[in-house]
Amino acid sequence: MPTGELCRFASSDGLELSGFLASPASQASDVALVHAHGLAGNFYENSFIDVLADYLTGLGLSFLTFNNRGHDYIADVVEYGPDAAYAQSRRMGGAYELFGECEHDIAGAIAFCRSKGSKAIILQGHSNGAAKVAYYASRHADPDVIGLVLLSPSDDMALQRQNLGNRYETVLKEARKRVKEGRGWELMPRGSFGYPMSAATYVDSFDSGAALGLFNLAETDRNSFPELNRISLPVLLALGTVGEGYLGTAEDYQTAIRTQMSSAKGFEGIILEGAPHNYRGHDEALSRGICDWTTRLLGEIAR
Repeated sequence: MPTGELCRFASSDGLELSGFLASPASQASDVALVHAHGLAGNFYENSFIDVLADYLTGLGLSFLTFNNRGHDYIADVVEYGPDAAYAQSRRMGGAYELFGECEHDIAGAIAFCRSKGSKAIILQGHSNGAAKVAYYASRHADPDVIGLVLLSPSDDMALQRQNLGNRYETVLKEARKRVKEGRGWELMPRGSFGYPMSAATYVDSFDSGAALGLFNLAETDRNSFPELNRISLPVLLALGTVGEGYLGTAEDYQTAIRTQMSSAKGFEGIILEGAPHNYRGHDEALSRGICDWTTRLLGEIAR
């Protein structure tokens, strides 16, 4: 069984983040897999986290799962001032986060793992978290980051258009109006999105050119994906087939992502038939797939 500790560390822009670091019981590890949760999620909500922690530490790896600034619907996050002894709360959570700020959270998690002795990092994200780690990897050529695991990256733009239908432009126009009037932190009316979401976050997520669109492979709002093409890391993509966050079939979505990630130094895909978006009931199969890929990756690096 792994040993573990609740931990706190700072994002690169001074927010206090918390999580859980699982470590091998019998040896120190110089490789860590860092997991980023999905929209309004948290570091412990998905049951595959428990299973994956056991599998990875059994391989001799560390596993960090952490809350980013968008954890839960609405959350107060400690923000440090210039004086380390000074801190105040900042209202955040999924309702208020801005997607591009994920860079600060992921950078902080990587720095924390380095402080614990990790020399190599695998970034993993689930759902919206998969978009975050892909976005980070597209913008940072960190030599210590050796691989990327994408668990059910969501095509949020296409899903939102499908869910709202003819109301899509009306809701977006209302969000823009509130932002322009200085009311960006007001929550959007009920029915605008599946979760509570501020007007500023809504515009940041769904306006033309939004960074969140890097997995808009249904091409409802864009038809080029330079972020994905810039990623040169080895990539593992996992998808379920039930209630997933994409339009069309798992096979077509996987192919579209593989095509756009043409610069990746290796691309493998896992489709878990019957698995839902959170992989409940398929935790073992998902964890085995991640660990098998990780073992091959580390073996190739060691050659």
